[in-house]
Amino acid sequence: MTGSALGIAAVALAVGLWLFLALRRSGMAIAVFVSLVGIVASVAIYASLGSPAQDDNPLASRTEPQVLQAREDLRFREMTGVLAERLRDERENLEGWSMLSRAYIHLQEWAFAAQAWQQVLLLKGEEASAGDWAQMAEISTQANNGQVDEYARRALNRALSIDPGHPQALHFAALAHAQDGDMPNAIRIWRALLANAGPDSPWAPVVAQYLREAEAQMARPGSGPTAEQMQDAESMSAEDRSAMINQMVQRLANRLADEPDDAQGWLRLGRAYSVLGRRDDALQALDRADAAAQQKLAAATDEQRADLAAILEQARQIRQQLAQDR
Repeated sequence: MTGSALGIAAVALAVGLWLFLALRRSGMAIAVFVSLVGIVASVAIYASLGSPAQDDNPLASRTEPQVLQAREDLRFREMTGVLAERLRDERENLEGWSMLSRAYIHLQEWAFAAQAWQQVLLLKGEEASAGDWAQMAEISTQANNGQVDEYARRALNRALSIDPGHPQALHFAALAHAQDGDMPNAIRIWRALLANAGPDSPWAPVVAQYLREAEAQMARPGSGPTAEQMQDAESMSAEDRSAMINQMVQRLANRLADEPDDAQGWLRLGRAYSVLGRRDDALQALDRADAAAQQKLAAATDEQRADLAAILEQARQIRQQLAQDR
């Protein structure tokens, strides 16, 4: 049985039980409960048919698990739809909105998950925790094709104002630094997270992977300081670190002069300039990001189109922020 099936079954069970209790007075509880039983039963059948311990059955192994998985997904989507429909009339139902967001996360419907979690934050108000705001940042980033957008950044600021050491918030803050072209701070945060991680921290492998990729990028010519310089940066004064960042940004600009088709690089440069207050330079770099992305769109695959669309959207958001800051 796959981890995906287990995850869907667990959330389906929670959603189904909640709906059963919530709808038992409305005459719909039996239908919902039947759907719930169907999901649980199909997961159990899937576990049996998909087990490597079972006797060889070529037909079942080729088709039946996939069919059952599709049925699970369909039933789960139907139950999520029932929950979403009910919550239209129950805007104050905190538990229901939280469950709906989790359901959309399992379906990877990130935009809908973000809308539902926004309602959770609205209902919690000042009682929203650092974890609640960090969750909003993560969902918003997923909805934006992995880019930490302005809304996610505001959520991160709220999370870190409540708990400056919150691991999830710190990870996405580091990711935001990396996307800004500020690799020194990104690497510093990821290193600190790993240094403080417990032996069973489930997020440690993810952070370690991001750190390895960031350090590898810094090691490339024209990308920024070396690993040794990064270690030295941790003890630098604010002025020295600022000078180091400016040097890194200049190296990025020099590299892009020789690689004008690097849309992601121009976006990073534009964001870095905006952070440094160099508005005109930022706008020029964003124009180059747009031009490079547009040039690649015609021959791009679907996955590449999604990445290029994210670059164009990020550039638009930075321009919007620059206009507001004038």
